[in-house]
Amino acid sequence: MDTVRALKEANEQYRREHEWIQQEAKAEQERLITEAKVEQEKLMVEAIIEQEKLIAKARAEKVLRQDKLMAKIDAL
Repeated sequence: MDTVRALKEANEQYRREHEWIQQEAKAEQERLITEAKVEQEKLMVEAIIEQEKLIAKARAEKVLRQDKLMAKIDAL
């Protein structure tokens, strides 16, 4: 009888530990997902800023080329 009781107690202890491990793993997974989302948002903002810089640079270069072309036309 004591052996059965001891096995039941050990099984219950194992079940509690297993549930605790699963809860810890789930919490860690949620933390990592949140971190990944924050990092993804940060990278998206950086990419948008870089894209805006490149667009502004391209526009400035276009204006400069147009001005040079107009200067050449005026010189002719």
